[in-house]
Amino acid sequence: MKAQTAFWPLLKNELALNRRGDATGTAFILLMLLIYWFGIGVFPLLALYGNDLARGRLDELFVLFDAGFLPIFAFVFLCVLTAGITYATVPSFLDRLPSGNSVGPGAFEFYFTCVMDRRILLRARTTALFIFILTPFLLNVGVSVFTPEISFGRASAELMQRQHPGTFPFIPHGAVAYTAWLAWSAMLAFLVLQTYGTWIARRVKPNDWRTAILPGVPILVLLVLMILGARGYLGARINVYENSFLFFSAHPLALVTALAALAAVVQIWCERRFSKLEIL
Repeated sequence: MKAQTAFWPLLKNELALNRRGDATGTAFILLMLLIYWFGIGVFPLLALYGNDLARGRLDELFVLFDAGFLPIFAFVFLCVLTAGITYATVPSFLDRLPSGNSVGPGAFEFYFTCVMDRRILLRARTTALFIFILTPFLLNVGVSVFTPEISFGRASAELMQRQHPGTFPFIPHGAVAYTAWLAWSAMLAFLVLQTYGTWIARRVKPNDWRTAILPGVPILVLLVLMILGARGYLGARINVYENSFLFFSAHPLALVTALAALAAVVQIWCERRFSKLEIL
């Protein structure tokens, strides 16, 4: 099979769409996406509206940022994303864990066969992971177009002007801006972890205790920062999520364009590095 035509079969394989002759694989993927959306994707919309959904009004949007659940949501999401990125970027990761057994050659034969274009393989894996991880966020952006518009009470608008001079007294298309900001942030995290996973791939050795720790370093760092922030050890309290949302809502087109350019650069770099991996 030519490398130019191998992407789609590989993508179907990663999505489990061609492992059986019937539609079981497709149904399974759709079911998993539905469960994932209800578990993670739908949560931002429920948190955004809650009891205010019937009234179509939320006087205090920034209560969401002060409630403290966004860091927890981000931590859970990043744990899921880290597991997926590790699978995609570190070949045969589970076989390399310290278990007292030698690394199975079967997985390496598949990943490093001479007839397999490693760049196409990584592209198929990251595309499949992108579809699974980010589809719920993109669905939320589409759904938010039809949700009631967010409005602000006068006290909320005045408070935002005092805390963030120069920002809008209200957020135009607030629900869309909110869900688009979440999707943009998730995509940025995806690219950062993809870069990190590809960078550590050649440093993950078989039967080494560091094998299990290296992929989880970003999560451990985030956990430490969350604990230090909750205990007040990081100095003045800075609401990173609120500031990020306000900045995104003021410059959505520029940030989306920059993210698209970053995605292209990251993908090219990761594919080149992945193609040079050797069996250690």
